[in-house]
Amino acid sequence: METTKNEFDGTIDTWFVKEYEGNKTIAEVTTKHCGPICKIERFDHPENKANAKLIAAAPKLLEALEQFIDFPAKDLQSWIDYGQPVTITVLPKHLENALSAISSALGE
Repeated sequence: METTKNEFDGTIDTWFVKEYEGNKTIAEVTTKHCGPICKIERFDHPENKANAKLIAAAPKLLEALEQFIDFPAKDLQSWIDYGQPVTITVLPKHLENALSAISSALGE
C-alpha cells in the first residue's frame, strides 16, 4: 500500500453555518466568496445543528490533520508497515490549529 499526499479539490474558503432568514428549520454550510456547500434541513434538531458544525469545520480539521502527518510518504508507509507506535514532534502552532478545529467542529 503506497501512501501519497493528495491535495484538497473542494472549496478553498472559510466554511460556516448560516440559518435561512425567516425559516429557522433550514440552514446551509456556506462560504463568504464561493457560496453554499450544502443545505441542512430540520436545523431545529440539535443533532442536525451539530452535524452542520462538523461539516463546516471539515476544512480546518483536514488542514490540522495534514499538519500532524507532514512527512514524506515513504516514511509514513514504513511506519505503517512496521506496526509500532510512532512518536512525533508537534509544533505549538499546529497543536493550536488542531484544538481550534476540534472546537469549531464541536460548535464551541
